[in-house]
Amino acid sequence: MSESTFETWGGEHSPVTVEYSVVVLEEIRAQVSQGLMKFSRGGMEVGGLLYGARDGNKLRIEAIRTIGCDHANGPSFVLSSEDRAKLDAQLAEHVQDSHLQNLELLGWFVSHTRAELAMTGSDLEIFGTYFKEPWQVTLVVRPGRSNQMRAGFFVREADGSVRSEQSHQEFAFPDRLAGVMEAIPRAERPDRASARMTLPPLPPPPSAQPIRQQAYNPPPMFDPMPYPSPVPERKRWPWLVAGLAVIAILAFVGLRYFWQPAPPESLGLQVTEREGELQIVWNNASRTVVRATKGTLEISDGDASERVPLTRSQLSDGHYFYTRKGGDVEVRMQVESTDGSLGESARFLGRAPQPEKTDQLQLVETQRSELEQENQKLKTENAALNDRIQQLERAQKILEMRLGITGAK
Repeated sequence: MSESTFETWGGEHSPVTVEYSVVVLEEIRAQVSQGLMKFSRGGMEVGGLLYGARDGNKLRIEAIRTIGCDHANGPSFVLSSEDRAKLDAQLAEHVQDSHLQNLELLGWFVSHTRAELAMTGSDLEIFGTYFKEPWQVTLVVRPGRSNQMRAGFFVREADGSVRSEQSHQEFAFPDRLAGVMEAIPRAERPDRASARMTLPPLPPPPSAQPIRQQAYNPPPMFDPMPYPSPVPERKRWPWLVAGLAVIAILAFVGLRYFWQPAPPESLGLQVTEREGELQIVWNNASRTVVRATKGTLEISDGDASERVPLTRSQLSDGHYFYTRKGGDVEVRMQVESTDGSLGESARFLGRAPQPEKTDQLQLVETQRSELEQENQKLKTENAALNDRIQQLERAQKILEMRLGITGAK
């Protein structure tokens, strides 16, 4: 692959420099576009692995592989427990892929069809779990209209932190024709000179014929053949009217397409289960969350409901943990900011907690309560016994004093 097929990302403030192939970007564009067409509004988010070569903190992306996601929690790219098991197996077996020989795992990419060009709480969790090397990166892709896409790499800083709210440098995907032409070997491309149309040679002029000498006959005073009647000129104004109508229709459609209002900003609310608890995450880099004055979480767990007020500090954390009691939990988040109010809801469906564990926990609580009562009873009896001992000691001293006085007499 020639050097001209690579672009460079990074700057003086970025600790990592990335070279990416425009052909690889075309593969990413195809996967993101395919996911975007799954639904009419927002589409489905996709993700994949980035492979290539590394020289210190300089990365060169040359290949990708898709990360499977069953989207059990909705169209957002959130990995379930089964997805994580498959990803572990995929990372362990990538050395068997002949096309990935001598290539390293440089990071991953994910598309955001609803959130902004920033890393969500789920993205940070995946990045910290599977891509722990200080030089590994995350590529976030934001599709737009007419198959245009913006993207940005997110890297770890010198202290190990990740600036998730904004990339060091955003860039746009190159023209699709550039990636297609670079993918075709140069020897197979059509030659412009050979593609030009060649005109056939003109036929040779007819041989000159000898001019015969004829007697001069003057023309008649009047032409015996009548002149042909002039052909009436066709009317062109209907075609002009039809053309103007077509142009007006195209202009109206184009204005509606380009001037349609932008979709409302999304909070990126997601609910996942980890180690028996529900993790409620949202996009803490959202403009509404950044400018929020207060927020609330309304949790409906079967017949029970709970309202949790959120401070600005909790909103900036981007997550909240909740121990569920049933298998159907609905969460609604409401954020009040200087720009207005924004609400979003998410739902978790799963198996209800095992009743055996609940009964066992209740039994433990009962035994602990009984032991506490018994301990309090023993403390009371012990205090009474100490008082009795002190009374007996005082009586003994009084008796000894009396006996001493009687003996002296």
